[in-house]
Amino acid sequence: MDILGNLETGIKRKAIAKAATAASIVAFACLICMLINGHLAPPEKTFPLSAALATVGTIATVAVFLFFFVASKSSARQVAIKMDREHNAKNRLEAAVELADSDNPAKHAQKENTEEFYSGEKIAISLIWPLSAILLVLALLLLDGNVLIAHYRYTSAAKRKAAMAAQSPTGLNNKKDGESHETAQLALTIPTEDIQAKPMDDISWEGIGQSPRPFDKLQLSIYVNGSLKKELTIPNSAVTRITDADLQEEAPESSKKQTAFSLKGDFFLDDLNVVPFDVVSYHLTGYCTLNGKKNTEIISIPKFIEVRPFREDAYHLKGKGGAMLGGMKIEDIVAIINKLMRFQLALNKALFALRINSASIDHKILRDQLAMLGKDQKQLEKETASLLAKISPESISANMLNQLTKARNDMRAAATKLRLSVAEWEKQQKRSNNNEL
Repeated sequence: MDILGNLETGIKRKAIAKAATAASIVAFACLICMLINGHLAPPEKTFPLSAALATVGTIATVAVFLFFFVASKSSARQVAIKMDREHNAKNRLEAAVELADSDNPAKHAQKENTEEFYSGEKIAISLIWPLSAILLVLALLLLDGNVLIAHYRYTSAAKRKAAMAAQSPTGLNNKKDGESHETAQLALTIPTEDIQAKPMDDISWEGIGQSPRPFDKLQLSIYVNGSLKKELTIPNSAVTRITDADLQEEAPESSKKQTAFSLKGDFFLDDLNVVPFDVVSYHLTGYCTLNGKKNTEIISIPKFIEVRPFREDAYHLKGKGGAMLGGMKIEDIVAIINKLMRFQLALNKALFALRINSASIDHKILRDQLAMLGKDQKQLEKETASLLAKISPESISANMLNQLTKARNDMRAAATKLRLSVAEWEKQQKRSNNNEL
């Protein structure tokens, strides 16, 4: 063995082990301080303090490692003297170290004699201690980094929640005494219910609205089978302001302080290129300044129109006479289809209302409402599929059969989207909860 080389290796390993052990103590102390900070500091100060602790702790860990590495590194002569004393070697190793860099012809004989004497001894310490100490330091620094990241996420989540509470309509408790949250509303009043109409009909409508100041823009948004077809700008001539005398006496004072108005108009279904069994929906859309925010969008609950054929019997029947399906008259089939359509319109209106009020609804309640709508949509799709399975292509017109098939596919797609919306909501809540920890 090369006793002098092993001696130098042992000196370095021992110095590294001592330095890493001291550094691990510093890193561990930093970790404890960061954990205490996470429990005691307010949310807005958690990350800044942890960042300061992590920075100081990392610098201190490196500094302590370098200091102890240098301070703990003994000279080869000092270690040789100590080993000779412990093994009663009569200065053999010390002499070998002294002669190592000289030209003395006896240095080789001295080295061989020393190696023979120490042949059964372990000069260099094992790598286990220094490597374990270094890995411990790195692990503690990694834990410090993870705690720092967790504190950053916690602080960011707290700031986002505070910002959302300040901006949301439910955050009234954050406002100073005497301040109120501005609201605006739009509603369609006529027709009072959803209606049926022919493709050439003229649809008249009326509505009301109120806001703390006039709307910058008002329009009627019209959809056919869920696709936006037209946005009709409502002229000022169609808007009539309602005076305080016109308001009900029992109306709250906050409502009386708002600008209330009525509006009306009409549109032709023929301009929308609709065909029988299309579903037309329309709602009021307005833009105004609320709570200091310009162009805030306000929308009303929609109304629906079922487009019916000019002659229902001629449209449904294929050939002469009334078709029978397992003892059912075609009129009974039409009644079932109308029932399914009413159910679908009710689901559409409920989903639209949920969208309008989503900002002021508790998140868990919103999730439950979406899940309920998804189940109802799935059940409606099953009932439509059951009807399709009973109908033979020879019984009804091809157009009606195609419309029913398309409706069933759209129902299935809607149910899937609602289910995915609930799943995505749950994932976001889980991420949000994890960020807060």
